[in-house]
Amino acid sequence: MKLVFTPLTARRAMVYCVQTSVTPPASQTPRLDDKLVKKFGTVWKQFESSETGWKKQIVFWTNKMLEQIPYEEWGLKSIPRQSAVLRRLKQIEAKDEKELFEKNEKLPVAEQLPVVQLEDIAKKHHEELLKVPLVFPNHLSTPDQAKAQLLKLAIDGAKHHRKYMIWCAIGAPLTLPVALLPVLPNLPGFYLVFRCWSHWKALEGANHLKHLIEDNHLEFVSSEQVFDAYNKAEDTHVLKNVAKLAEEDGVAPATPTSNETVENSLLVDNTSIDHIVETVQLPDLAAELKRARRQVVYNIDKEIKKREQK
Repeated sequence: MKLVFTPLTARRAMVYCVQTSVTPPASQTPRLDDKLVKKFGTVWKQFESSETGWKKQIVFWTNKMLEQIPYEEWGLKSIPRQSAVLRRLKQIEAKDEKELFEKNEKLPVAEQLPVVQLEDIAKKHHEELLKVPLVFPNHLSTPDQAKAQLLKLAIDGAKHHRKYMIWCAIGAPLTLPVALLPVLPNLPGFYLVFRCWSHWKALEGANHLKHLIEDNHLEFVSSEQVFDAYNKAEDTHVLKNVAKLAEEDGVAPATPTSNETVENSLLVDNTSIDHIVETVQLPDLAAELKRARRQVVYNIDKEIKKREQK
């Protein structure tokens, strides 16, 4: 699997996970919730193509609801649970193993390691897991910056999603009386069940991300090509913000600025997002990043209104 770290402002970023062909699922038998999600996807496509009035209304309001789910949650949900991924083992080459034994033979006899111990060392190399690559734009972040942001996302996300998963699980059965109403489906119940599942998936993603960070399983890969994609924005304010952050080598201010606005903080527009997803070859990421951008704009404007009311 591969993670893509996309800064949206100097202090906000979205992480998105994509499964690769070299990280097959640990189990070939899908979990029950995975089967249900697949089934729901089929039903949902039928709803989207339906011309029935009430179905069109459900699609409209459901999409509105999905738009409100924070981009951080979408990002965590893209990260599979740890048990669902079969990580590849790092293969030590035969020449490296031979070199290990040759170096040992050149040492004074008193300092030479026993053959059994050398074999154990080679075995540990064989069993070492390959690190998960995390791609981030060069000049707009650093490994330390990305690591700190991701760790905060994982820790805070785990607390948040565990709490609201429990609340949704408690609330869902309370909507059962609505199911007794004729014609109309139990939409509140469906919503709470969906949110419970969504929080659960995000919680699993947060726990996996925390494990990858704390156990040093991430390989930070800076990309000049992704940085170039940021510079293809059409918004002049965005280009100015990208250039300013690049001058600071991607290091965000220690404290949040008190006069943050969309114009002086946003690092992406829809054009640069299209170039970013083309560069990382993840077309599915476009919708996620554009949603994240809309939410960041909304949140910044909301903070501005709060400051003005004080």
